[in-house]
Amino acid sequence: MFQRKKTSKAEPSGQMPGWIRFICIIQLCLAFTLLILFGGYPLLEGYSVTQDRKVHLQLLINDPLYASLPVEQKSELQHAYAKVNDIQNSSYLSRFTRADPLLLGWILLAIILPILALKEKPGIQWTVWTLPLLTAAWIFHNQMRGDDPVRHDESVFFPSEKLVFERYLGEKPAARWEQQMEQVTRGWSLYLKEEWGSEYAFELHKALALTRAEPLDRLNDRRPLPIALLYSIWNTLFACLVTWSLRPLSSKQIIN
Repeated sequence: MFQRKKTSKAEPSGQMPGWIRFICIIQLCLAFTLLILFGGYPLLEGYSVTQDRKVHLQLLINDPLYASLPVEQKSELQHAYAKVNDIQNSSYLSRFTRADPLLLGWILLAIILPILALKEKPGIQWTVWTLPLLTAAWIFHNQMRGDDPVRHDESVFFPSEKLVFERYLGEKPAARWEQQMEQVTRGWSLYLKEEWGSEYAFELHKALALTRAEPLDRLNDRRPLPIALLYSIWNTLFACLVTWSLRPLSSKQIIN
């Protein structure tokens, strides 16, 4: 006879669409993929780089020409070796934490927030917006302060094949591959003699220049802007979808 009066208070839906849950799982997969990529570098490729650098410096120190170097260069070479050795002997955690804190924070939140969204925790529809904000801050910092990836490329220390033929040989490449290899070897010897005086001087310059390029890993390399912007677009879209899926329902929707 008497019906309870329906209130107009908005309530959460409590039912996240299945395709939004799939988006949350994709976000988790993306975050774990980045964690493996950035976390695996210090353990794998980063260790290889420091090991190669360490062996190179050790060979220079053990070379008989080392005794004829000025005191300043000897000191710099010894300091470079000690620096590489300290980095190689440092713990995995300390090497991983040299990455940009904004990037580490994004990876951490990209794991935690999708899990909270799947559980439909109260307030997650607003908390999830920290992801696009953090991504935007990381993009700005990375583009302004990120390490130049070119500095890790050892090819910049070597002359091009065209330069060797035109400047140091003054002749055209031979028709046969074996003859070209002989020409390149002869041109390389002329390059070392004219520009550096000896191969040891060239290797010394290369080793010290690479060691000055702190750090030895690529965790903080400047990322291509298009890829960085894709991160931002994806995280903004993810936040929009989560907020939309957990929006409060109107009183009419609740009655129905």
